[in-house]
Amino acid sequence: QNKSASNKFNIKSLPTLAIFQNGKIIWRESGMKSKTELLKVARQFINDSPTSSQNTTKEPKGKVSWLSKLFS
Repeated sequence: QNKSASNKFNIKSLPTLAIFQNGKIIWRESGMKSKTELLKVARQFINDSPTSSQNTTKEPKGKVSWLSKLFS
């Protein structure tokens, strides 16, 4: 439906999930994923996750990221 976005991000198949940080894609994958698979990926990028190894920013204490809300 939005060809400019699909061209800009080189999306060739649906569904395509991308995680952005500071306007840049830091992770992307195409194809169907189970909830378990999505949670595993999301935990890599949620700030307060004990399995996170790619955290570069911290949210103020008491704030919850939209990504963690999405999978709660």
